[in-house]
Amino acid sequence: RLSFLKTTGAAALSWSACSDSPEESDSPPNFVLIVADDMGYSDLGCYGGEIRTPNLDRLAGQGMRFTRYYANNMCVPTRAALMTGIQSDLALEPGDDRGIRKNVATLPEALRAAGYLTAMTGKWHLAEETDDLEDLPRARGFEHFYGGIMGSFSFYAPYSLMRDDRSAAEDYEQNPDFYFTDAISDESVAYLRQAESARKPFFLYVAYNAAHWPLHAREADVAKYRGRYAEGWDALRQERHARMKELGVVNSEWELSPRHPDVPAWEDEPYPEWQQRRMEVYAAQITVMDEGIGRILEELERQGVSDDTLVLFQVDNGGCHVE
Repeated sequence: RLSFLKTTGAAALSWSACSDSPEESDSPPNFVLIVADDMGYSDLGCYGGEIRTPNLDRLAGQGMRFTRYYANNMCVPTRAALMTGIQSDLALEPGDDRGIRKNVATLPEALRAAGYLTAMTGKWHLAEETDDLEDLPRARGFEHFYGGIMGSFSFYAPYSLMRDDRSAAEDYEQNPDFYFTDAISDESVAYLRQAESARKPFFLYVAYNAAHWPLHAREADVAKYRGRYAEGWDALRQERHARMKELGVVNSEWELSPRHPDVPAWEDEPYPEWQQRRMEVYAAQITVMDEGIGRILEELERQGVSDDTLVLFQVDNGGCHVE
């Protein structure tokens, strides 16, 4: 049997797939930690959004939602806290350095010492440069790493893309169909298969850069949302709020919050077609991420380890407030 835990708060969702308690299982549990980037609280379908996220919706429907789940308000502090389990200001080096303090243990370090295969894909953002080897994922407990070091990336040619401790720029330079979200998902599945071959429990950290800017999505994925946002954001906010009440995400007595003062009424927006296009691309980014998560979950099911794996999905800080 599967039990799923769905969480909300700062746009967070999580679920677990653990049917046995430690006392009932002879093998240690596996862990998959998935983090989305700059995604809004109500974007997922299971939180009232219109964006298609069937894999996350299915898992959420089988589990429990948290309505008091909090994250930091920016990328770096959230990731530092996740990797160390302590407050970000105590985890990070003082000053401008994004690295985790050398005297602070990380989760992958502890799990690797306990015999786990530890692997990471996606956005690290806890080092200043690719040559800061002491601050890169492999130096902080991950046996395997595929992803970007910096905070934002082109989805087609991600700056600072690395495999372990070397550049992986050839991946997008030699592949005209490269798309970073898919690469993260595919490499995640590959690491799960390595753990299967090694017969080891695993900790897999999947840090998508979706839906962080830049707004990059393939035309075929964007086309699925053509015209969906023609009514504009005022109507969209009302629709989402109504669905959130129906789903029990927010109190049924709560009124819709005021539109941000820096955002004009939709009827006053001077470039409505451009804004529609932006929302279509943003939605496509999230749907492609959801499809990749579906492939990860299918691999867990194929290996027969779903019942022994705890999977957590959350967002680093909610919708982006930076223009």
